[in-house]
Amino acid sequence: MNQDIVAHRELTEADSGEKIIIEILRPYLQDDNAICDYNIKWPNKIEHGSVSGIDEVQAISLCLQRIGAIIYTNKIVDINRLIWLEQGGGFGFFLPKTLRDLYIGDDKNL
Repeated sequence: MNQDIVAHRELTEADSGEKIIIEILRPYLQDDNAICDYNIKWPNKIEHGSVSGIDEVQAISLCLQRIGAIIYTNKIVDINRLIWLEQGGGFGFFLPKTLRDLYIGDDKNL
């Protein structure tokens, strides 16, 4: 199992300048599934998670949706105060269909 970070994104809280670090780790095979682990480093805690898919591509796709859902529904920071490329522009993560009404900014075009 190789747990290299394959993708990294930083969001910044507009008022405090604190960073939210998102890391996606290299998917690996376990039994008949592919697993994609991720870390979200909030200002006050680190959240670890795993997503399972039929293959690595599906595991990565589902991981991106999970991260998007966590960011958009979090209770730690106000999403309207988070900056990726610009404040209010969104974060570039897909959401499951049931949460797409939460999209802000350019994410509405995903």
